[in-house]
Amino acid sequence: MVQTYNALRHHKPYDFFIEAGTEKFSIKISDYSNENLDDSVLFTVKISNWNSGLQYGTELHQEMPVAYLMYVFEKFFSELLHHPDFPFQYPCFSEIASPQGIAVEAEFEKKYENMNLSNAKYIKLDKQFMREHITEFTKCGETLKNEFITMLTEYKVPDGWTILRESGPETKHDIF
Repeated sequence: MVQTYNALRHHKPYDFFIEAGTEKFSIKISDYSNENLDDSVLFTVKISNWNSGLQYGTELHQEMPVAYLMYVFEKFFSELLHHPDFPFQYPCFSEIASPQGIAVEAEFEKKYENMNLSNAKYIKLDKQFMREHITEFTKCGETLKNEFITMLTEYKVPDGWTILRESGPETKHDIF
């Protein structure tokens, strides 16, 4: 999404997609126009799912003002960065320092094991407990956290990160 934002800033077409299992999510910007001094772009979002050989999906095409889309992306990046679960749940959940993570999870389970909690309440308390007790990430986790902070504030994707594109993967991220 950061690359899409940068492409909007430079009035360049751009696309990316994410695949997870049988699902594919893609965003594309194209066809810039400057009619009546109202700078706009064709914004396309597509979600598809292959199930038993049949494809199901939703596709949205909408002409949108560039300034509005940039505002929406900036707001999303800021909200992600300032979400209470950042970086504990995303992006560093799998990079919590092992001894501390195991101890915190054991302490949480001991504290709440005899309570009759709904699944939603259990997950909410688990996330809160992690935020309050996790102080360490692995070296890779610290690097990842710092890269995300930089990316969400400076709008620069680290070179080497692979972005899946309709025209092939991208690992160098300058858009000019």
